[in-house]
Amino acid sequence: MKQLFLTAFCLVLISGFLCSSLCHDPRNQVVQTRKKLDSVTLAGNWYLRPVLPSDTAAGKLPVLRFELGTRKFSGSTGCNEMNGSFNLVADQLSFDKNINFSKSDCEGYNEKEFLANLLRVDHYKIKDSTILQLLIGQTPVSEWSRKPYIQKSL
Repeated sequence: MKQLFLTAFCLVLISGFLCSSLCHDPRNQVVQTRKKLDSVTLAGNWYLRPVLPSDTAAGKLPVLRFELGTRKFSGSTGCNEMNGSFNLVADQLSFDKNINFSKSDCEGYNEKEFLANLLRVDHYKIKDSTILQLLIGQTPVSEWSRKPYIQKSL
């Protein structure tokens, strides 16, 4: 009986030691916090906040959908559907050059420039949990919102 009690006591001590070294490791907490922040902020749908009339010339609003678990994105350029993969480390974001997209022609829409800007993105910033800025260095190249943004003066 004493042996069983000592064995159980030792197991409790060992599990407590392991948990304190693994569960309270500051590096583990940083990773968990970063994952939680990323999944709360970047994951999901983002709709372009158009600046120029050409941003919506194809009749559709560009959208990006981020799946953080698989590091895949999908959406629309405003003309064609697209999907691909991305890399994410803290506030660094980059899109893989191998983007698949449908091949519709949309008159008056500069999809080539839209994709070129997307591929130059190297960072992102989220303002007030609702506005996503895609950045090249520290320069914003586009803004996206959680809900479709309707601007009447385009």
